Formats: sequence, C-alpha cells, structure tokens
Amino acid sequence: MPMYSLCKALIVIILPFTSLFALAEKVKVAYFIPAAESQVFWDSTIPIAKESAKQFEIDLSIILAGYDRFNYIENVNKAVNLTQFDYAIVRPLGGNTKKLFDLLESKNIRYISFEAEPKELGLNSLESIRKSYPNWRQNIYYDNIEASESITQYAINRAKKLDVNCNIIALSGSWDNVTQARELGLKNIVNLDPECEIKSLAKTHWEVSRTEQQLSLNSLKQAETSIYWTAGSELAIAVTNKVMIDEEKTVLVTFDFITDALELVENKKIAASIGGHFIFPYLAMIQINQDLIKKDSMDFREDKIKLGLVDLKNVGVVLQKLKASQWDKIDLVSYSQYLRQTNNNATFDALKLINKLPLN
Repeated sequence: MPMYSLCKALIVIILPFTSLFALAEKVKVAYFIPAAESQVFWDSTIPIAKESAKQFEIDLSIILAGYDRFNYIENVNKAVNLTQFDYAIVRPLGGNTKKLFDLLESKNIRYISFEAEPKELGLNSLESIRKSYPNWRQNIYYDNIEASESITQYAINRAKKLDVNCNIIALSGSWDNVTQARELGLKNIVNLDPECEIKSLAKTHWEVSRTEQQLSLNSLKQAETSIYWTAGSELAIAVTNKVMIDEEKTVLVTFDFITDALELVENKKIAASIGGHFIFPYLAMIQINQDLIKKDSMDFREDKIKLGLVDLKNVGVVLQKLKASQWDKIDLVSYSQYLRQTNNNATFDALKLINKLPLN
C-alpha cells in the first residue's frame, strides 16, 4: 500500500515505478484527487491509475488536494511549485475551472481534465480551446444525464414487474454539476410516466449522516414508496442500514461500482448500480503516452466513458473481478491501441475493460 505523508494542508502519495525499458527520465505526472482524505470512489481510481502509469513508464504522484474548490486550487498550486510536473490530471470543481486552468497554463504544465465543461469557459470549438488553453490536452467525461435516465428507467421497470407503485424517494448529492445532471436524468424519466411520482428529492451533500437524517424526516412517506434512488453508492448503503429492503416490494438503485455496494446487489438489497467511470486515469495515461509519441501535437480531444449497468445477472462476475483488481494481468498498452487510432473523440466501454480482468 502507498505511504501517506501529510504536509500541512497537502497530502501527497508518491508512487515510484521502475521498468527495464524506462526512458532516461520519465515524464512526471500529478493526479490531483478532489478529496482531503480517503474516499471510497476516488480510492477506487488508484489501482488502475498506478498500473497504467507503470505500464506506460510514467512517474506518477497522487495528491489528495481537497474537495473544496478553493483548497483544491491552493493545493495544486503548492504541489506544482514544489515539483516540476510535466502533466497534471485534474477534476475541476464548480466555479474554479478557469482559475485552475490559468494556473496550469502559467506553469506551462500540460493537463487532462475529468468532467470539465468547455462551455462554462465560453469555449464552443476546438479552435477556441487550442487558442485559449494550448496545454489542455484532453477532457474525459461520461453522460450523467444519460446514466441517470438509464438507472431510473431500470428502477421503474423493475417496480412495474413486481406490481408495486412507482413512488420514489430520491437521495441526491450536493449542488455540483454531477448532482444536477443526475437529478435531471431522474426527472426526465419520471415526467414521462404518469404512474410515477417523486415523493421526496433531498440533498445529502454526499454524507451518510445526512442521508440517514433525510430518511428519518421522510419516514411517513416510506410507507407509500417502492423506489429508492440514490446519487451514489455510499448513500445507497446508508439506505440499506435504515430501511428494511424487501426485494419483492422495494427497488433501490444507485451509481458507482464500489465493491461494498456491489455486494449488496449480490445480496438483493440493491437492485442495480450504474458505473465504471473510475477507469478514467487509464484514458489519461493513454493520452499522455500519445503526446510523448507526437511531441509537437496540438490536438485536443474529448473521450467519453460508456458506463455499464450491474444487477443480479452480472454482479457475480464483475464483483469478483473488481475485488481481485489484477490490472497487471491486462496489457493496458496494447489494449489502448484502438483509442490511439481515433483521430477525434472516442467512446470507451468500461464494462469491456473490466471483463478483461481475470477472475482470481
């Protein structure tokens, strides 16, 4: 396990890698995680980040930079002043995208973003991106609205199959873009079905304690509710701890491929979860490697992760593979070839990659 060292507000994990075929000096990459401490989703991104960096012969530092948008930029600034990184992998937080990108441009660091919104910066074309942010190499994203529509429709179909009502208690995240998109997907599907109604839509700020509080506040509505919709796996786990889930009467759906939540899918407490976006550091390593091959390239690309749905039919295999997490058994360099050959944007299927993992 990597060693954590605390330097005031900045937590840095340095992951040294060696290779028989290492270059004279490896490219230095910083992966800035938007968390101040261990957090289950972001923790799930680390194994594939480490292994893909190893296979692409990249010197990777993983930095816990804080979830608050102000602390995030402050900690990125501290890190890039301490170490001359060649690349940064960043997750812009609401309202800090321009400041974050301007900082990285001022340091002449190439960077790859996860879930950035080019339109928020007034950038509506590749030309405008290249002109304003020449070091921005790639944006990796997935469609939260589409994913939410898919998991919501699954829940409604399941409820109708069980011949129970389609009333929904929704436990959402905060005021961030991810939350807003997932809520929109939920509402889009519910508004199409006159038999369905959202009885409660509550913000939890991604906290288990607030999730439990909201469930207590809505205890009377639970009697007339068959569907529980949560914006993240940790919230779904909290629901199973507070609500008696009867698989024949209750449908609980969520997001992310967290193993604790997938175990609850296997145990028929959670009906389904949609996810797979934890693989995004691998796509970032592919882009960095491509940059090293085409040193003078000014290409900017947006690559989409196609999320997968896990329910009782496929959870056994997916859960076993993710628990073993043997990313070193996959030739990630060879598997990336098809993406390298795509000139513009590509869609990367998360479940296809996961299914390449060995079972044990």
